[in-house]
Amino acid sequence: MTHLNKLQTIKIICPSCGQKHLKTVDWLSQNKSIGCGCGIETPFSEIETLVEQAIKELK
Repeated sequence: MTHLNKLQTIKIICPSCGQKHLKTVDWLSQNKSIGCGCGIETPFSEIETLVEQAIKELK
């Protein structure tokens, strides 16, 4: 498993519109969802999958 610094920035992509959101690992660990400008609220359960995809891109 990849260990990330809590200040590491990860690119999270909205599953609805594709807008990119840059969030730190620390921010993601403290929040339950990400609100997008398109009006979609992505819950934590979906954020986990998006974070895993972002980590794969970092490798």
